[in-house]
Amino acid sequence: MLKLAVPGALCAALLIAGCTPTYVAPRDGPMAQISLTRGALEDSEHAKLMVSDAQWSRRADITGGLLFTYDAPTTIPAGAPVYLELQTLRYAGTTEVYCGAHFAFVPEAGHSYALTPNTHGGRACTAAVTDRATGQAPASFVVLPVGPDWRPAD
Repeated sequence: MLKLAVPGALCAALLIAGCTPTYVAPRDGPMAQISLTRGALEDSEHAKLMVSDAQWSRRADITGGLLFTYDAPTTIPAGAPVYLELQTLRYAGTTEVYCGAHFAFVPEAGHSYALTPNTHGGRACTAAVTDRATGQAPASFVVLPVGPDWRPAD
């Protein structure tokens, strides 16, 4: 029994260590809201939203961990650039196809934003960010390149 417990505990520790952390919303300062919508996703597709640092070296899941969550507002800091990553998962039979899109913008305090995925059959993914009050993209919205070594988060 002990022989099975040690490998099991080791595997569990490795799985936990490899998981992407969950985003922790700010408690102080100017804030805005963002929510991920299903947008143009097909039934066989899902997406998650990650917040990152400017170097894309650390990311945290902003949309709820292992489950796919849509239309749930999350608080983000306002007044400074926010770096976001959209990860889209498409099921093609028994194969999972991932794609990622990086972008940034400066949220305005008190505003609410919607992030809408636009997919192209799992070959590429893009996103639109709109201010819910105006229906327009923030003037600061920029699409950033995704590096060749990009991998989806755990």
